[in-house]
Amino acid sequence: MVLRNDLSLKTTALLVQKWGDDYLPFFMRLETELAQLEAEEAARTRVQKVLQDG
Repeated sequence: MVLRNDLSLKTTALLVQKWGDDYLPFFMRLETELAQLEAEEAARTRVQKVLQDG
């Protein structure tokens, strides 16, 4: 997860550098939504593991 965050941050920085600061809020919103989806998926995986392990 840390590696994805590092790559994501670099990608966001490159996109902002290319498209300009006006797009920063848009890219940050995408990053936030992606992080939330990843957190939900990780939580779901943990719950499934607990249920399987009983």
